[in-house]
Amino acid sequence: MKLIIANLKMYLNTLNDVQRYKKDMYHYKDSFIVAPQSIYLEDFVNSGFVVSAQNVSDEDSGPYTGEISPMSLADMNVEYVMIGHCEIRKKYVDEKKYIFDKVSKAIDNNLKVILCIGEDKDEDVYEVIDNELKEFK
Repeated sequence: MKLIIANLKMYLNTLNDVQRYKKDMYHYKDSFIVAPQSIYLEDFVNSGFVVSAQNVSDEDSGPYTGEISPMSLADMNVEYVMIGHCEIRKKYVDEKKYIFDKVSKAIDNNLKVILCIGEDKDEDVYEVIDNELKEFK
């Protein structure tokens, strides 16, 4: 299976940017998954795009300011979620457990997980991927 994911990161910063992107890419909307900033998720879903959140919390609800609930994403008809970005991996000491918890919560909420795997420049890419896949089976 082939998936094409357009991770827009934080490049579309105005509603005008988003509207232009949607207009320019509308005829491709069934050919890829778009991952906009969280504030624009609903706009893309309502425009008929297949959407991924760029991140998700490892909790369904609670006092977690700025986090995105997997339950809320599912309720909004977001289909995918990206988990395990390199900047998250570098920030958390026990990042594997944190990422595993996020994966579990996403799956519990019927979200399809896009697990980001990456290696440092001094690591063997195949070894890193093999180890990651073993951990998240």
